[in-house]
Amino acid sequence: MSITTRSFVIREIPELSSEGVMRNAFVEVSNLSISDFDDDELNEGKKKCTVKFSLPKGSYATIVVKSMFG
Repeated sequence: MSITTRSFVIREIPELSSEGVMRNAFVEVSNLSISDFDDDELNEGKKKCTVKFSLPKGSYATIVVKSMFG
């Protein structure tokens, strides 16, 4: 017996299932700009910067930021 995605569908509880979508593992980040570091007025002794960029629909900006600043 092989397991497929349909193996996880429970007919008695259809609201637990969703079709879902495939996402690209890699996407192009465009219009990237990063400001200079400045003093953070909300967190004394810390620095801040502004990061702006565009991603294709369905991509996660948090993943881009985490990979940049870890």
